[in-house]
Amino acid sequence: MKSRNRGRHKRQPTDVSSKSTLYNEKSPRIQLIDYFRGIALLGMTIVHGAWNLEFFGFLAPGTSHQTFWAWFAALVAGSFLGLVGVSLHLAHAHGIRWRSWAKRLGIIVLAAGCVTAVTAVVTPDVFIRFGILHMIAAGSILGIGVLRWPGWVILVSAAVVVVMDFTIPPDWLEGTASYILGFEAVPPTASDYRPIFPWLASVLFGIGGARILGDIEWWEALGRITFSGRIGRGLLWLGRHSLAYYLIHQPILFGFLWAVLKVSG
Repeated sequence: MKSRNRGRHKRQPTDVSSKSTLYNEKSPRIQLIDYFRGIALLGMTIVHGAWNLEFFGFLAPGTSHQTFWAWFAALVAGSFLGLVGVSLHLAHAHGIRWRSWAKRLGIIVLAAGCVTAVTAVVTPDVFIRFGILHMIAAGSILGIGVLRWPGWVILVSAAVVVVMDFTIPPDWLEGTASYILGFEAVPPTASDYRPIFPWLASVLFGIGGARILGDIEWWEALGRITFSGRIGRGLLWLGRHSLAYYLIHQPILFGFLWAVLKVSG
């Protein structure tokens, strides 16, 4: 008599390794990433708030270009883009999920286009042509190509991007390509400008760092870290809704100060 089990696939044991559970798209989010993303968003809110106060005359002209504010804005943008790289690695470490990647990229590109269109109407003198959302889209495209590289190679590539930013003459290109790459001879007056050089380095540092943490199997321990309390839950909420918050908070801040100025004037 033929066996009833013939032809059936032998049931495979469930893989409960740290990599499969943490990188599975149905697994819980890593709270530590959302927490740091929430902190970065608060920093971005402070940066935008200071810029708005200067724009409406509540702060002296040039305040946002002072050393402290320039470095603070760079730190916030670099942190946010670094987390983009970390998230890109975690989402696709065990195979690129092209549909999910393309869907998110499409949303980011659409949001970046909306930011360009709105700022071109509201603040035409300093409208955003290639801001942080545009850089996130570019980083998502360029970063997907290095996910399979060894972590140390990705980190070296990030360092190379930084070196190139300092060594390539700023006027070697002209037009749109120069603007996007970041080699404009005269810095633009846009209210937000994050070109590929040097900001791609932040994305690559995030990918490379996350890859190394995965290689030494640290993500399992990091995934166990949780946050509670009002502040912790609030930052987690911000981190989980980062794009929506980014798109909403600036119009609210801008509109509020505009209303204050109208009422007081």
